Amino acid sequence: MVAQPATSHPTASATGAGLRLNMLPVVFPTEIQHDVAYSLPYTQEAWEPLRERARGGKEFHITRHLPKGLIYLWPHSGESMPDDLDLSKASTHLASTLPSGVVAYAVREAVVDRLMDHMQFERVGRTIEGQVRLFRRRRNLAAEALAPLATAAGKTIGPETGMFPYIAVQTMPFGDRDHPGQVALVLDVGLVNRLDVPLAQLAAAGIDLVGTPVVWSHAEECRCGFEDARGSAGTITGGDATTAVTVAVAGETRTVRSGCLRPRVSGHELDRYFEDYLNDDANVERLIRAKAAALHDPATQWKMLEETRQKLSPITIFSATEITLGEPVTADASGAYGVMLMPPLSPPEVNLSYGTPRLFQNAAVGLIKQGPYDKGSTRRLDKVSAAILHPPAFKADAQRLRRALVNGVPDQRYPFPGWAERYELKELDVELRGFGGGAWTDYAAAAHDVTAAAPDGSRPDICFVITQRSDRNTPRGKNPYLAAKAPIVNANIAAQGVTVDLLREPDTSFIWAIQSICLQAYAKLGNIPYVLHDPDGTAELVLGIGRHDIHLPGLGFQKQMIGAAAAFRQDGDFLFAGSTAPVTDYESYEDTLAKLISDFIARFEREQATELKRLVLHVFKKTGWRELEAVERALDGREIPFALVHINRDTPLWLVSGWGLAVAPAPAGSVVSLADNDRLLMTGEYVTAKRRNPHPLRLTLDRDSTFQDMSRITAQTQGFTATSWRGFKTTYEPSTILYGRLLAEKVSDLLDYGFDPQRAAAIGDRPWFL
Repeated sequence: MVAQPATSHPTASATGAGLRLNMLPVVFPTEIQHDVAYSLPYTQEAWEPLRERARGGKEFHITRHLPKGLIYLWPHSGESMPDDLDLSKASTHLASTLPSGVVAYAVREAVVDRLMDHMQFERVGRTIEGQVRLFRRRRNLAAEALAPLATAAGKTIGPETGMFPYIAVQTMPFGDRDHPGQVALVLDVGLVNRLDVPLAQLAAAGIDLVGTPVVWSHAEECRCGFEDARGSAGTITGGDATTAVTVAVAGETRTVRSGCLRPRVSGHELDRYFEDYLNDDANVERLIRAKAAALHDPATQWKMLEETRQKLSPITIFSATEITLGEPVTADASGAYGVMLMPPLSPPEVNLSYGTPRLFQNAAVGLIKQGPYDKGSTRRLDKVSAAILHPPAFKADAQRLRRALVNGVPDQRYPFPGWAERYELKELDVELRGFGGGAWTDYAAAAHDVTAAAPDGSRPDICFVITQRSDRNTPRGKNPYLAAKAPIVNANIAAQGVTVDLLREPDTSFIWAIQSICLQAYAKLGNIPYVLHDPDGTAELVLGIGRHDIHLPGLGFQKQMIGAAAAFRQDGDFLFAGSTAPVTDYESYEDTLAKLISDFIARFEREQATELKRLVLHVFKKTGWRELEAVERALDGREIPFALVHINRDTPLWLVSGWGLAVAPAPAGSVVSLADNDRLLMTGEYVTAKRRNPHPLRLTLDRDSTFQDMSRITAQTQGFTATSWRGFKTTYEPSTILYGRLLAEKVSDLLDYGFDPQRAAAIGDRPWFL
């Protein structure tokens, strides 16, 4: 641990322009106090009882450091170790000699102690990937947003229901976490939803509780049979919200009194509750979303960061060591703290010509001037039969969609000529297929009908399904679009959803929506709209390993659904995907991943008619021995260079430009090096009037990778943000991670509607999940 006075941090005036991060260096006293931490040899038998007693952190804190084989213990901030804790066989360590990973953990727990003990913060669920989230009920954004509606209705909104800002607390060492060194506190902000009301009250508001995660909330002297249970109680599977419900947890189902449970809810359910409570279906969602958007303004968030820093500092860690929090780190050419600003990346160039490259920075302009990338290929589908499925209420909307597909949309500057002309299709037939009713079961029946072959054996190549935006709020298992998509995809037909909300917009805005719809539809047919310019030309297979998060609202994710992968050529051309049922246990994950990689390599070499020269894996999670062993098993002794890259789209780190409180998100293409194998990459649109999210991607290369060119890996990741084929704008995450996530998500969502992943494997060479 290196003592460093706060004044030694470089300023913008001293080092030139740079980008600021929400990393606050921890500054220790010049004279390290003789504070000690204790350690014991690590064994599972010693670890479990100590960890159980330390839960809550009111007596002492504990962490294990496996590289040193030790359990470290130290008191609750500013306190002494409990007298009845046997430390006779423990070793003592001065705070200055501890590994920086242990010090970082101690700083985080000290901050949490301060926020909870002295500032009335509550924890939001469990710790997630090293991050503790806390909120307090003084600031209820929903109550602020809905105050006029509540006053008009003669009602009040108390602190038990609403939307609250949270602070996410995380720490990280600068450099090697296994040796003494400097650490930083990372503070992030977000929103948590709370409905601490009886389940019966939610059911009365029309909220379907099946599938809702719940926590224990016992009354004093409760005798329900589970009165000692705390924390997560599982997920509601049925029952009567006024008396008792059935709850599934860890594969088992049990019946619990409704009064002993409280829900964790999504933003949609929060809206539904307040719409019922205030008897206003028109304004609640709009007002709450506007309040949430204001909180996410980068200048507002940076102000919250600075205010929190000043209120927290100084902080007591261990029993008596007082630390302060330095000014936020600046990334510039000086490389202070090992954080260095790298040369920015230019906007990605896309190629619109299968033969001699024709390059454009704007794919939409390229399509206008050049046509699609594969227009000269004999493998593309250029004679398209489409069907538009619609209930009676949406007939006029379906007709407008057909006109737009066939005849285009007029515009004085950028008219859309129609799907066939823009993508140079040889034939386009679009049929309206109306059906009776508008329930999800009617959509499912219409989808089954459209997949049946006509007398001449023909079927549509793609089905456009007309729904409405509010359908996203329907209970699980009753979504009209998903009910239609499952049988359509099972039948090896592409499906494209279109909402009446888009179809009822004026031409000036609808013209942009129809172009994205046609882009997605063209790709779902198995065609290639455009690719990246990659002059290197190395035969490289890039895999995106996907996840779908099961959300416990306000907690981020608690459970990851794994088991889907999308394969790309090095130029961003989507090749094929693995559509497996989601895997939830990590033992199966390794076997599934090894088989996916092996199968994908074989298919790549067979279909590309070339030997694989390099393998890159973009993985949603921190990589480790499971991913490494899966790759080595798949390569089976072949000397093919590979890179395992953790693409973290949920990093709490920010990159902002500007100074004082006049900050804005860093420009797209900004790159900051945290270490030789660790980069922050700012993604998103290069030219936009909208506020950009200040969170960059974090790219961490596994140290066991045999291909370690981080410049190539970073630039390629940035390029893949321009090839999502969902729209023409550059995305925040690369298409590798986006496709893997969408695939895992769609597989999970569609299983309730009869979707068969094995039957759908027939369309694995098309991005049907967009």
